[in-house]
Amino acid sequence: MMTWIQVRDIHAGHARLAAAGGPHPPGARNGAWGLIEMWMEDPDGIRIALVEVPADHPLRHDPRSASPP
Repeated sequence: MMTWIQVRDIHAGHARLAAAGGPHPPGARNGAWGLIEMWMEDPDGIRIALVEVPADHPLRHDPRSASPP
């Protein structure tokens, strides 16, 4: 089992996790599909990935940044 959590800013997500006393994963890296990933495990051994979709990535879509009609 593994869990993927998409974040807007992987470095800010890592800082929030560390401030909350969470695991201290190694730094982010460019992963498959051009995503930025940071992997860790919870105390039960479940793998967790923080994932950021880069601004220029074709999957990136944020309706909140669109202008209202």
